[in-house]
Amino acid sequence: LGPVEGELSEVTPPCPQNDYAMTHLFAEEYVKMYQQCGLETLILRPTNIYGCPIRQDIDRWSLVPSCFCDEIVRQGQIYLLSSGKQKRDFINLWDLIRVITRATQSFAPFNNSVLHVSSGHSFSILEIAWLVKAEYEYLYDEIGKVMVASEQPIATNEFIIDRTLISHWQDCFGLSTTLTDEISKTLKLLKVGYNKKSPDRRSKC
Repeated sequence: LGPVEGELSEVTPPCPQNDYAMTHLFAEEYVKMYQQCGLETLILRPTNIYGCPIRQDIDRWSLVPSCFCDEIVRQGQIYLLSSGKQKRDFINLWDLIRVITRATQSFAPFNNSVLHVSSGHSFSILEIAWLVKAEYEYLYDEIGKVMVASEQPIATNEFIIDRTLISHWQDCFGLSTTLTDEISKTLKLLKVGYNKKSPDRRSKC
């Protein structure tokens, strides 16, 4: 909900930088309104979620690393509009599901609060592009390319998320597949259902 560098915790004041972030803040304020009526709530703020889609026709192919998998299967290359140096915290979809499941069972000790759901593992966009390329070449013995169109941003723009609160539910993390595993499953899904007549979905990264 704000700048993408520096330190970030649950008490950091939100500072939306675009319409998308603003809609999330509105949703949180809507939840807080019902807290005043006696409803116990918990607001979860997950970081960048990754995971293989269940089906190819699920329209979530703009997200990293799925967009890179889609692009390299279709075109044999990944084209970055940025330098890819920006770093982000990525969380496995299944870890997030376990956190949500835990939250539905009990909010304690987070009643009527905000909880950042982060893994503590950061990758640059470029690092993930190279991971996708390497896995593609390993699976299909085909040469892939990573093309970088810009030197911006020059800095990594990394931010550190305070995991003090989510550490109470640390047992929800690290019990499922890795980023490479999910990339592999996504590439296999795309290869099976690949259709040359499908529309181009070039990455916006």
